[in-house]
Amino acid sequence: MKQLSILENFWYEYHDWQKRTKGSFIKKLPTILTTSRLILAPLITLSIFYFPTFVTIIISVILMLTDLFDGKLARHYEITSQFGSMMDTISDKFLTFCLIPLVLKYPTLLPIYLMELIIAIENLYIHSKTHYSKSIDTGRFKNNILCATFIGAILIHIIPDLSFLLPYLIGATLGLQAACIYLYGKNYYLYTQEKKK
Repeated sequence: MKQLSILENFWYEYHDWQKRTKGSFIKKLPTILTTSRLILAPLITLSIFYFPTFVTIIISVILMLTDLFDGKLARHYEITSQFGSMMDTISDKFLTFCLIPLVLKYPTLLPIYLMELIIAIENLYIHSKTHYSKSIDTGRFKNNILCATFIGAILIHIIPDLSFLLPYLIGATLGLQAACIYLYGKNYYLYTQEKKK
């Protein structure tokens, strides 16, 4: 059997998702939330430099909420799909790319950003080898703490008294990122061992 390329696999999963969600807004809502992150991610880049700080915070909160609820809704309505999982991964990695200006403005976030790049490379490698994408609970939790850390870094410029929280948020984020790197690698190893049987 011919192995599909990443784009062919994405196209196949998209058509399968279209068939399964035809005519139902509620079934499409998780993917709409995920896709909205692709639209909002460039806006956060612009807001960092051109809009008031509260706009950046509002966009960050919206991004965090869409990331939190897209998967929950899909699991609740039992409409999880490989396409939705791929879109979630793509949205997360695109957001990571769009946050480069935030790291330039707040250099204390550089270690977190570098860890996110390692996770992105690991995910892309695993997906290129398996054509499979699966979220893990630790990764979902990490994404929310990551957003909270970015929001915290922005907030301390408005409310300096909160600056004592930032090292804790950075530490928690780095710990969760390290756990994700380990768990993604472990899951890939288990997947390859299962395929050998």
